[in-house]
Amino acid sequence: MDYFPLIKRCRTLVFIAALLAGCDSPQSIFSSLALINSGKEFPYTQDRLALCQKTEDEFCLQAYQQVKKAKKSLFSKSREQALQLTLDTISKECAKQQKRLEEDLACSGAITALYFFSSKNDDNSIRSFLKTTSQAALQIVVSNGNMWLSNREDKAAWQELIAKSPLSAEDKKISLIYLDMEPQENQTINHLDDSV
Repeated sequence: MDYFPLIKRCRTLVFIAALLAGCDSPQSIFSSLALINSGKEFPYTQDRLALCQKTEDEFCLQAYQQVKKAKKSLFSKSREQALQLTLDTISKECAKQQKRLEEDLACSGAITALYFFSSKNDDNSIRSFLKTTSQAALQIVVSNGNMWLSNREDKAAWQELIAKSPLSAEDKKISLIYLDMEPQENQTINHLDDSV
């Protein structure tokens, strides 16, 4: 298999996110957060981050710093405002036909950001939003195999929402698998507030 195009695409994602990282627009914040799932350079675990530091891997460290900055920008206002911005971005970016890579990254990053909102109140707000959003947005958010589902406070309420949703049987099955996973302590996403 020729890995060069894949490597080039991943480095392109880091480059695009770096260009957008200079501003604090929702598009730039969520495009940078998308590196957690879309950027191969992002150090998924603390062990990988330590290796990046030891080897001075420029792309890895740049991706990590971009994600840290994006999370800090997202939470520069109140938690409620950050969650509302996340849900608004999902509503705007995830339910439409994607035309530009940045829009796709904004949708992906907003979904990824749901991981940071795991309290009972956050869960209630997210579930209320998903009950009223479009079916297209619901499908993208719940059945995309994103780790945010593993970080839910009230798993029974999420199981009920998924069971009652108009998702296909296959999408429901995938969603429930992610919901049943437990967040791993060694994941870098759990340590973005740590100093490095």
